[in-house]
Amino acid sequence: MNADYRQAILDGAVDVVREDGEIVAVVVTRDRGDHLLLENIAVAPSRQGGGFGAQILDWAETRTRALGHDEVRLYTHEKMVENVAFYLRHGFEITGIADEDEFRRIHFRKVCRRDTDQIRRAP
Repeated sequence: MNADYRQAILDGAVDVVREDGEIVAVVVTRDRGDHLLLENIAVAPSRQGGGFGAQILDWAETRTRALGHDEVRLYTHEKMVENVAFYLRHGFEITGIADEDEFRRIHFRKVCRRDTDQIRRAP
């Protein structure tokens, strides 16, 4: 891929997950004004399956709400079927499939509930 990670770091768009002083996962996000874009999620191969991806998605939802947005979006290559299944399992819905930058991408979104949406009033 051709992402400029140096610029992403300078932009403050990169966050890391550390465990025992070791970086085990990286996430790149962008505030798009009306939603948070999860531009990239990467978990060290030796740490995959340990729940870090799910933790990042939860963190992204919290960040989305903190920014005042109701939606987090992301995309992945259609051939990354494990990613597609992962996002669907975590409540994302497919919003489209498009050819972009020589890649066939599946676009997803998840509407994030605000804390006040979770309050239930007694009858």
